[in-house]
Amino acid sequence: MPDVPIPGSDGTRRPLARPRGATAALCLAALFFVLAPPAPRAFALEASPGAAPEVREAYDRVATELLCYCGCARQTVKECTCSVAHDLRSEWERRIASGESAETLIAEYIDQHGEQSRNAPPRKGLNLIAWFGPGIAIVLATGLTLLLIRVWAARGRRASPAGSGLTGVAQGAAGAADAPLRERLERDLREFE
Repeated sequence: MPDVPIPGSDGTRRPLARPRGATAALCLAALFFVLAPPAPRAFALEASPGAAPEVREAYDRVATELLCYCGCARQTVKECTCSVAHDLRSEWERRIASGESAETLIAEYIDQHGEQSRNAPPRKGLNLIAWFGPGIAIVLATGLTLLLIRVWAARGRRASPAGSGLTGVAQGAAGAADAPLRERLERDLREFE
């Protein structure tokens, strides 16, 4: 195999060859990304700026109460950025502007897609359990825990005379077993005095 000269093999350092326009292109690209205005949002999540306040209010109610059925991660129609949500928002705004109520749109959507298409269950009937059940459960668990602590503390006070922690029979047995140890401890303490 013939000897091929390697650049810089003579101990000198040579800069890497770079195409002349590459540095300028990189600088221009970086400048473009830094100074370019942000791209406009592809989907308007709010009602049209020129919409009447009643239309905007009804639109917000419908779009925040209902979930998009596109398969996104349980997002409301107002939050979702897919084309399905965009079409729903446009249609709802148009229908509300033509005089339909938010309740009508919500009821129609739920009839088509089921009760699970709500962002949150309505506050009526058995759905109140979903709203207030966790709070009630926490209050009941706290009360039960405090009651158990009081019962256990009362049992402990009744079982131990004069706060010694031992019943009478157990106290006598412990006293007899501790007698030799007490004597030894007292003897050792006298030696150190």
